[in-house]
Amino acid sequence: MYLLGIHDGHNASAALMKDGEILDAIQEERFNKIKNFGGFPENSISYILKKNNLNIDQIDRFVFGGLLSNAEGQENRERVLTKYKNNFYNKPSFFQFLKKKLITIFPKFILNIRKNLKIKLLQKKRIKNLLSKGASLQKIDFIDHHLCHASTAAYGSGNNKDTLVITLDSTGDFSSGSVSIFKNHDLKKILDIHSDDSIGRLYSYVTYYLGMVPLEHEYKIMGLAPYSENSIRSKEISNFFRDMYYFENEISFKISKKIWSAKNLGKYILLGLKQKRFDNISSGLQVFLEEFICEWIEKLVKHTNIRHLALSGGVFMNVKLNKKISEMKCIDSVFVYPSCGDETNSIGALYRKYFELTEKRPKKLNSFYLGNSYKNEAIKKQYEKFKFQNFKTKICYYENIEEKIANLIFENNIVARFKGRMEFGARSLGNRAILCNPKNISLVKEINYIIKNRDFWMPFAPSVVNAKKYLVNPKDVNMEFMMIATNFKSDFENLFIGVSHPYDSSCRPNVVNENSNYDYYKLIKYYEDLSSHSIILNTSFNLHGLPIVCEPSDAFHVLDNSGLEYLAIENYLIEKTQ
Repeated sequence: MYLLGIHDGHNASAALMKDGEILDAIQEERFNKIKNFGGFPENSISYILKKNNLNIDQIDRFVFGGLLSNAEGQENRERVLTKYKNNFYNKPSFFQFLKKKLITIFPKFILNIRKNLKIKLLQKKRIKNLLSKGASLQKIDFIDHHLCHASTAAYGSGNNKDTLVITLDSTGDFSSGSVSIFKNHDLKKILDIHSDDSIGRLYSYVTYYLGMVPLEHEYKIMGLAPYSENSIRSKEISNFFRDMYYFENEISFKISKKIWSAKNLGKYILLGLKQKRFDNISSGLQVFLEEFICEWIEKLVKHTNIRHLALSGGVFMNVKLNKKISEMKCIDSVFVYPSCGDETNSIGALYRKYFELTEKRPKKLNSFYLGNSYKNEAIKKQYEKFKFQNFKTKICYYENIEEKIANLIFENNIVARFKGRMEFGARSLGNRAILCNPKNISLVKEINYIIKNRDFWMPFAPSVVNAKKYLVNPKDVNMEFMMIATNFKSDFENLFIGVSHPYDSSCRPNVVNENSNYDYYKLIKYYEDLSSHSIILNTSFNLHGLPIVCEPSDAFHVLDNSGLEYLAIENYLIEKTQ
């Protein structure tokens, strides 16, 4: 049985499942080069069908992640910025205020009629592209946004114990979060957080207020936070944010009645944070998030008596928050679904639909290398056709390219690596990566200034073999996917300065083993033979503002338009000659 998952909202994607196993998943941005593109994933679907030699009529079910989506227009950075600008600077009309008040007195069934009508009208627009490809209307289903998030966390974890499943994001299908209990392979929702009470939206509004792109640059705020973490001003701002929310009962929270909707957070922030320093704001927001969410989780654990967590939704892309959660005494284990933003809802929709159709549990997550790959012959042909505009290059074939890369890294070179199947999601896991010596801080500066154009305060991540030797991880939390921050053990705390945060020494590791990625594991082991340490610096292979490279031509473009000197692509090493 083939199921095709479709996410046509923010960071659109498509995924394919066969008999309960995810075979492929890819984001639309990788094809159209529009970062976080929102809309119908035309190219992703075409790629998946072609790769698997499938016709549209061979798909047993098409499953959209989300009851609602941005079907009325394609989402890009400009549209996002315009929307947030309007929410900050447009004054709420009397009509909006009246609408809010009237909603509270309308009978629930009338509101549900209005809600369902809106859903049906939008769904008609969303399926047009799919129907035009020949898909049958009877085969198309829709799964609630937060049920998709919850399904990725629950089914992806492989946990057989009763699990508390928590989702949090900006908004999706009228909600900004949910709490469910995963038991006997099924999810029972016990709490819904309305979009008006969104905490994820608060983080995005502050991101915009500080001059960055919401729904994209929240990680930069997280990276700034440690620079002012223990200051008096930071604590004052944290208290300001804390005053915006309150616990309604033992497990639920709401936004303050003086704000009455998360849509008004922009105006409240403008007044409350005027003339406050950017580092204090970042720190205050992060401290608030960590303290409030941990307090909430403690209440949930006490209420349910369940000590195992599975997390998904954009808020849990915050690795520092996840670190704090993993350290909680009331928690026995925690699993964070990799790249748990909206892009994974195409996968979550498949997980849930498979269970609904079969009453069987889908197969757990084993790999996130779910994208395309290229053979050496295809790469050589693309190289010969590609017209380098800025540099001359030469190409050499190496039977053991991993050993060659390891030697180049040991000699303090920066090497871009393109091998095997492309990673799904926001993180580089070694197959589309820029690599270098993690102990050489000058290389970090070089990557920032001549390749990535990253903000100076943002640390890079380590890829680690033999993690127990290097990393603090008392609860043996899964750290394969760069979703949880931790610290190096005391013996190594100040050694790998290129891959730890300059102020709090935390790191966001990608733990590599033989089973997860043998070639990458082998590369790091070769490097260990030379350096005595099985850690290398890993950052995503892309130019600033563009998605991770997808095709060989994308890799050639980065080489030609940056300070990179070496590109290892499958078994070929391409080197600049001038």
